[in-house]
Amino acid sequence: MKKIITLILLGLFSIAFISCEENFTPKTDFKEKFIVNCIVRGDTSFQTLTILKSYDVPGYDALVNTDDPFIYAADVRMWQGDDVYVLQRGERARKDTSRYKTPFKFYSTNLFQPSERDLLEIKVILPDGKTLFGETKLPEYVTYTGDKGIPSPESDNFALGWTGNHIYTNYLPRFSVRYRVTENNVTVTKQKVVPMSFIKTDGKLAPFYPKFSTNTRLQFTREGLDSAFYSLSGNDPNKAKYIILGGVLELIIFDDNLSKYYSSQNGFLDDYTVRLDEADYSNIQGGLGIFGSMLKQELFVGFKEEYITSFGYSLNVNQ
Repeated sequence: MKKIITLILLGLFSIAFISCEENFTPKTDFKEKFIVNCIVRGDTSFQTLTILKSYDVPGYDALVNTDDPFIYAADVRMWQGDDVYVLQRGERARKDTSRYKTPFKFYSTNLFQPSERDLLEIKVILPDGKTLFGETKLPEYVTYTGDKGIPSPESDNFALGWTGNHIYTNYLPRFSVRYRVTENNVTVTKQKVVPMSFIKTDGKLAPFYPKFSTNTRLQFTREGLDSAFYSLSGNDPNKAKYIILGGVLELIIFDDNLSKYYSSQNGFLDDYTVRLDEADYSNIQGGLGIFGSMLKQELFVGFKEEYITSFGYSLNVNQ
């Protein structure tokens, strides 16, 4: 600890000497770089990719640049084993034209939907012949291992969990109550998100929801589930028209590249650690950016019948 403090003080003294003895500028010599970003989704056949180039500005405000840095004349191909998919150029109207007036541009294919554990490669050939590469391996689907028939009348908490495929795999979970209700003679299916718990902030209770993490087991409170059940019907006195279909644990499962990128941006040790060697993560050879992949999965969780009917709601007879 003493050594770390000494290094910090030496750094501060060095900055002080620089400021006194010479003109200091945070800008370095400009070097053009190319950035490729593509997140392959396992729940759709529509995949997109963008290619940008870095740019320089006269001062220090990057927002003064109004020339779209997108590269629109590249050759972009994606491999799944021996199968190759060519991504075509496309564009859409830009919602925000305060900076760039031209349409939003991208490369895409609507012919490719990968499966879990697929190994994918991309190759981008720029107009000047420069080549960029990237690889990703899709994550795996998981199996539910949490409590069943929730909530238990003997406990104020219940656990939702799943099998983890890799200790570094990150997940973004969301637990909801799925129900069916008839409104204006139309039957619709809806969901009400369940908070894990409530925390006191500025003297008020606020819902707390799961975050992006490597956790594969989540502890929910009965209070959070009760709040979702109460609020899904609001002040409607006809509770029986609400048919509870069950609980749904939705997971977005991220590959190693996206998990490492998130860790590089947010840290991975604890809330009190500051990384001095933190750097943006990139897995694009010949440039910068991310070529990653993700899966979406739904895990169904049953509710106890007596819990559903205690709110006046109806059971799903087709379950």
